[in-house]
Amino acid sequence: ELGIDDTRFVLLAVGELTARKGISRLLDAAAGIWSREHVPLCLLVGGSSDRLSLSDRTTLRQHARTPARCLLFEGFQPTDRLKLMFAASDAVWLGYEGFNEMSGTLMQSAEMGTPIVATAGGLIGVLAKKYHLGPTIPARGVASAVEAIESLYQDRAGYAKCVHGCAEMKQAYSAAPFGATIAELLTRAVTGAAARCSTSD
Repeated sequence: ELGIDDTRFVLLAVGELTARKGISRLLDAAAGIWSREHVPLCLLVGGSSDRLSLSDRTTLRQHARTPARCLLFEGFQPTDRLKLMFAASDAVWLGYEGFNEMSGTLMQSAEMGTPIVATAGGLIGVLAKKYHLGPTIPARGVASAVEAIESLYQDRAGYAKCVHGCAEMKQAYSAAPFGATIAELLTRAVTGAAARCSTSD
């Protein structure tokens, strides 16, 4: 319904578009990928760009002039539009910088069975590793972001594993005790994730 060709690999970035959300790195990574021939990547971006730098905002809007590369919905996105955006996406960008909190976008990704690209640090990174939700990347650097994004549309077996991981995370949260608070859910998730990561190192 958003008019995206089925042959495209759609990477979603949604919410308040700020430097902390890693939008600048996402744009640089996408530009690097688009410099090659016959790549299927299409960015699907929805949110307020008011807090982006002038350079990033200009770059984003320039990309949006080529719908096959970028589809941009600026401003607040109603629930119905967000549902359509998640449904149209093959992966979700969570390459945040200096963000150590839980993310509603992460939970929605797991709910929809959509793999993610996430920064390795913080709570998002811990959960991404525990449930194999998608590739994790360092907090800085474009090359690692390019590699992570490309791995999702080039490695179909790896992608399927991430989809399975999303289902596991969704099941883990839906199986939580009735009446559990968000804080309790996060404590359970982080404790379990930390234990699993320490045993696998």
